[in-house]
Amino acid sequence: AIVKPLVRLRKILQKEENIGSAISKRFATTEVIGLADILDNRLELLEQSRDRLARSEKLLNTSELLSKTGGWEWDAIREKMFWTQGTFRIHDFDPDSRETKEHGYIKRSLACYAEEDRSEIEKAFQDCLEKGEPYDLECRFTTGKGRNLWIKTTGQAVWENNRIVKVHGNIQ
Repeated sequence: AIVKPLVRLRKILQKEENIGSAISKRFATTEVIGLADILDNRLELLEQSRDRLARSEKLLNTSELLSKTGGWEWDAIREKMFWTQGTFRIHDFDPDSRETKEHGYIKRSLACYAEEDRSEIEKAFQDCLEKGEPYDLECRFTTGKGRNLWIKTTGQAVWENNRIVKVHGNIQ
Protein backbone atom coordinates (compact mmCIF):
# COMPACT_ATOMS: atom_id res chain seq x y z
CA ALA A 1 0.00 0.00 0.00
CA ILE A 2 2.79 2.44 0.91
CA VAL A 3 5.15 1.09 -1.76
CA LYS A 4 3.00 2.18 -4.74
CA PRO A 5 3.36 5.95 -4.15
CA LEU A 6 7.14 5.53 -3.92
CA VAL A 7 7.19 3.69 -7.25
CA ARG A 8 5.19 6.55 -8.77
CA LEU A 9 7.59 9.09 -7.24
CA ARG A 10 10.57 7.29 -8.75
CA LYS A 11 8.93 7.27 -12.20
CA ILE A 12 8.09 10.98 -11.98
CA LEU A 13 11.63 11.84 -10.92
CA GLN A 14 13.10 9.79 -13.74
CA LYS A 15 11.01 11.78 -16.27
CA GLU A 16 11.37 15.22 -14.61
CA GLU A 17 13.36 17.67 -16.71
CA ASN A 18 13.00 20.95 -14.79
CA ILE A 19 15.18 20.28 -11.71
CA GLY A 20 18.14 22.48 -12.67
CA SER A 21 21.43 22.02 -14.42
CA ALA A 22 22.24 18.65 -15.94
CA ILE A 23 24.80 17.81 -13.23
CA SER A 24 22.69 18.81 -10.26
CA LYS A 25 19.67 17.28 -11.94
CA ARG A 26 21.45 13.98 -12.39
CA PHE A 27 22.81 14.01 -8.82
CA ALA A 28 19.49 15.05 -7.24
CA THR A 29 17.46 12.60 -9.29
CA THR A 30 19.90 9.76 -8.61
CA GLU A 31 19.95 10.61 -4.89
CA VAL A 32 16.16 10.71 -4.60
CA ILE A 33 15.73 7.58 -6.70
CA GLY A 34 18.30 5.81 -4.51
CA LEU A 35 16.45 6.87 -1.36
CA ALA A 36 13.14 5.82 -2.91
CA ASP A 37 14.66 2.41 -3.70
CA ILE A 38 15.88 2.04 -0.12
CA LEU A 39 12.45 3.05 1.20
CA ASP A 40 10.76 0.65 -1.22
CA ASN A 41 12.93 -2.21 0.02
CA ARG A 42 12.41 -1.35 3.69
CA LEU A 43 8.67 -0.97 3.28
CA GLU A 44 8.43 -4.24 1.41
CA LEU A 45 10.30 -5.98 4.25
CA LEU A 46 8.00 -4.29 6.77
CA GLU A 47 4.89 -5.44 4.91
CA GLN A 48 6.28 -8.98 4.68
CA SER A 49 7.00 -8.96 8.42
CA ARG A 50 3.51 -7.67 9.16
CA ASP A 51 2.01 -10.42 6.99
CA ARG A 52 4.10 -13.11 8.74
CA LEU A 53 3.10 -11.74 12.14
CA ALA A 54 -0.60 -11.73 11.20
CA ARG A 55 -0.33 -15.30 9.89
CA SER A 56 1.48 -16.40 13.04
CA GLU A 57 -1.13 -14.76 15.30
CA LYS A 58 -3.95 -16.42 13.35
CA LEU A 59 -2.25 -19.80 13.68
CA LEU A 60 -1.71 -19.23 17.42
CA ASN A 61 -5.38 -18.34 17.91
CA THR A 62 -6.53 -21.39 15.95
CA SER A 63 -4.13 -23.69 17.82
CA GLU A 64 -5.30 -22.35 21.18
CA LEU A 65 -8.93 -22.77 20.19
CA LEU A 66 -8.41 -26.37 19.07
CA SER A 67 -6.26 -27.35 22.07
CA LYS A 68 -8.25 -25.28 24.59
CA THR A 69 -5.12 -23.57 25.86
CA GLY A 70 -4.01 -20.02 26.50
CA GLY A 71 -0.77 -18.23 27.20
CA TRP A 72 0.15 -15.24 29.30
CA GLU A 73 3.13 -13.11 30.22
CA TRP A 74 3.76 -10.99 33.32
CA ASP A 75 6.34 -8.26 32.67
CA ALA A 76 7.94 -7.83 36.09
CA ILE A 77 9.76 -4.65 35.12
CA ARG A 78 6.75 -2.76 33.74
CA GLU A 79 4.22 -4.62 35.92
CA LYS A 80 2.06 -5.38 32.88
CA MET A 81 0.16 -8.51 31.99
CA PHE A 82 -0.46 -9.84 28.50
CA TRP A 83 -2.97 -12.58 27.70
CA THR A 84 -3.51 -14.42 24.45
CA GLN A 85 -7.02 -14.82 23.07
CA GLY A 86 -7.07 -18.40 24.37
CA THR A 87 -6.57 -17.19 27.94
CA PHE A 88 -9.48 -14.78 27.59
CA ARG A 89 -11.60 -17.62 26.16
CA ILE A 90 -10.81 -19.99 29.04
CA HIS A 91 -11.69 -17.29 31.58
CA ASP A 92 -14.82 -16.25 29.63
CA PHE A 93 -13.58 -12.66 29.86
CA ASP A 94 -14.02 -9.94 27.25
CA PRO A 95 -10.54 -8.84 26.11
CA ASP A 96 -11.81 -5.27 25.65
CA SER A 97 -13.18 -4.94 29.18
CA ARG A 98 -11.61 -2.32 31.43
CA GLU A 99 -11.63 -4.86 34.25
CA THR A 100 -8.99 -6.93 32.46
CA LYS A 101 -6.44 -4.15 32.10
CA GLU A 102 -3.09 -4.42 33.90
CA HIS A 103 -3.56 -5.56 37.52
CA GLY A 104 -7.20 -6.33 36.78
CA TYR A 105 -6.07 -9.42 34.88
CA ILE A 106 -4.54 -10.95 37.98
CA LYS A 107 -7.31 -9.93 40.37
CA ARG A 108 -10.12 -11.23 38.14
CA SER A 109 -8.23 -14.39 37.25
CA LEU A 110 -7.51 -15.23 40.90
CA ALA A 111 -11.21 -14.83 41.69
CA CYS A 112 -11.90 -17.68 39.22
CA TYR A 113 -9.88 -20.19 41.25
CA ALA A 114 -11.64 -22.12 43.99
CA GLU A 115 -11.13 -20.35 47.29
CA GLU A 116 -9.19 -23.26 48.75
CA ASP A 117 -6.78 -23.22 45.74
CA ARG A 118 -6.10 -19.47 45.58
CA SER A 119 -3.35 -19.34 48.18
CA GLU A 120 -1.52 -22.18 46.43
CA ILE A 121 -1.66 -20.47 43.03
CA GLU A 122 -0.66 -17.09 44.53
CA LYS A 123 2.31 -18.65 46.36
CA ALA A 124 3.42 -20.57 43.27
CA PHE A 125 3.31 -17.40 41.17
CA GLN A 126 5.20 -15.35 43.81
CA ASP A 127 7.86 -18.06 44.18
CA CYS A 128 8.26 -18.14 40.41
CA LEU A 129 8.49 -14.34 40.23
CA GLU A 130 10.84 -13.94 43.20
CA LYS A 131 12.90 -17.16 43.18
CA GLY A 132 12.52 -18.45 39.63
CA GLU A 133 10.78 -21.64 40.75
CA PRO A 134 8.58 -23.01 37.93
CA TYR A 135 5.14 -24.36 38.77
CA ASP A 136 2.64 -26.78 37.31
CA LEU A 137 -0.72 -26.93 39.10
CA GLU A 138 -4.18 -28.37 38.56
CA CYS A 139 -6.94 -26.36 40.19
CA ARG A 140 -10.70 -25.96 40.34
CA PHE A 141 -11.81 -22.97 38.33
CA THR A 142 -15.07 -21.10 37.71
CA THR A 143 -15.11 -18.91 34.59
CA GLY A 144 -16.58 -15.44 34.29
CA LYS A 145 -19.75 -17.07 32.92
CA GLY A 146 -20.00 -19.58 35.74
CA ARG A 147 -18.63 -22.68 33.98
CA ASN A 148 -16.92 -25.03 36.46
CA LEU A 149 -13.65 -26.45 35.18
CA TRP A 150 -10.49 -28.15 36.26
CA ILE A 151 -7.59 -26.27 34.73
CA LYS A 152 -3.89 -26.87 34.53
CA THR A 153 -1.67 -23.81 34.80
CA THR A 154 2.08 -23.51 34.52
CA GLY A 155 4.54 -20.71 35.05
CA GLN A 156 8.21 -20.24 34.27
CA ALA A 157 10.55 -17.35 35.01
CA VAL A 158 12.40 -15.52 32.24
CA TRP A 159 15.86 -14.42 33.33
CA GLU A 160 17.98 -11.61 31.90
CA ASN A 161 21.28 -10.47 33.43
CA ASN A 162 20.77 -12.66 36.50
CA ARG A 163 17.35 -11.28 37.36
CA ILE A 164 13.79 -12.29 36.64
CA VAL A 165 12.23 -9.93 34.14
CA LYS A 166 9.12 -11.87 33.13
CA VAL A 167 7.01 -14.89 33.95
CA HIS A 168 5.56 -16.87 31.05
CA GLY A 169 2.65 -19.14 31.67
CA ASN A 170 0.06 -21.41 30.19
CA ILE A 171 -3.50 -22.33 31.13
CA GLN A 172 -5.51 -25.25 29.80
